[in-house]
Amino acid sequence: MRILALNWTDWKSRTAGGSETHLYEMFRRWVSGGHEVTLVCGYHAGLRDARNRTHREIDEGIEVLRSGPWYLTHRTVPRLARRLLWWRRFDVILDAVNKLPLFAPRWAGGTPVLAIVHHLFGKSIERDFGWLQARYYLALERRIPRVYGGTRLIAISPSTKRSLVALGLSPERIEVVQCGLDPAYLRPHAVPRSQDPLLLVVSRLRRYKRVDLALEAFTRLRALIPSAQLWIAGIGADERRLKTLARRLGLGDSVRFLGQVREAEKKALLARAHLLVNASEVEGWGLTSIEANAYGTPVLAADSPGLRDSVRDGETGRLFPRGDAGALARIANDVLTDAREWERLSRGARRWAKRFDWEETARRTFAILEEVARGGERSLPPPPLPATAEVLEGDREGEAREDGARAASEERVLPVSRD
Repeated sequence: MRILALNWTDWKSRTAGGSETHLYEMFRRWVSGGHEVTLVCGYHAGLRDARNRTHREIDEGIEVLRSGPWYLTHRTVPRLARRLLWWRRFDVILDAVNKLPLFAPRWAGGTPVLAIVHHLFGKSIERDFGWLQARYYLALERRIPRVYGGTRLIAISPSTKRSLVALGLSPERIEVVQCGLDPAYLRPHAVPRSQDPLLLVVSRLRRYKRVDLALEAFTRLRALIPSAQLWIAGIGADERRLKTLARRLGLGDSVRFLGQVREAEKKALLARAHLLVNASEVEGWGLTSIEANAYGTPVLAADSPGLRDSVRDGETGRLFPRGDAGALARIANDVLTDAREWERLSRGARRWAKRFDWEETARRTFAILEEVARGGERSLPPPPLPATAEVLEGDREGEAREDGARAASEERVLPVSRD
């Protein structure tokens, strides 16, 4: 089967998250099974420099075509995909409704479309963007029922399905297929637990992720457990503000910003930590919760959409009221000072993590893709102007602007300290 996939970025981006991991794990399995996958997405500074402008590559058999910076992908990705539909034949389109909707059912002609929805932002987007820009993005979200109303959808969690239904979509057209887990996470790790109580945050540093709440809670926790440590792995637009907040709170060396970490380093961190903390206002699922659980690390998470699905309160970790730093501090203290409770949650976490497998996620999603592909007929509108090499190279003018805007903000990958 020939699959045209759409997303705002790919898994090699410095800003990639769990949704990009989700797509990658499925795509590489489908390609190994003899199917063809082409991903159209936005480009990102992490892959390019002034001498090597990479817009097309083959990654483990997956064709990746990039066009436009992230803030224009809702325009550049559909434009490139429409051209591809005229010069190649695809059996089905997999439209990842992630960050900004790409509205494939509106322009796909007769090519069948399956939408996979990670999460909706809702009003949480106002934390990251100004009022006017947030209004624009929210207006795009409100158009989802009108454009995707006749489309089959996959939601990655019950929370995401409820959000879609609340937006006006029919629950009968939405199937929940949860994320999986790399079996490597279930193998024992050589890194021992930290001697001092260690709390870990693994997240992109965006305002809606509420890493600031973790810092405020940690300030209160240190008054109860002076030896406690908080390590924060990740990069993002909110990093400078968070570092300033940590200094203002007087946290000193007890808080460490590790920057972007590689996969092996992330595993070592999850195995070393006593607790993973996720205070985000909204998630599609919370993949790092399951990854931490695989190492027997309980998770303290906000009672937010997505996180209330990936964290089983009282079994694999604890949920605290969203936005309540005091509750987070009290729960962390209770778990860290009660060895029997921590062990109970750790055992439950391992049992829970064993239920997830990317093979099953890929199999179930592909079965739905096949159903959608069998039910579609091809009927495209008149073709655009003949495609040129620029179809695969993207908008060079936009690329030049992106180079200039991001060149100064390139950040190196920091190694994880192994004290």
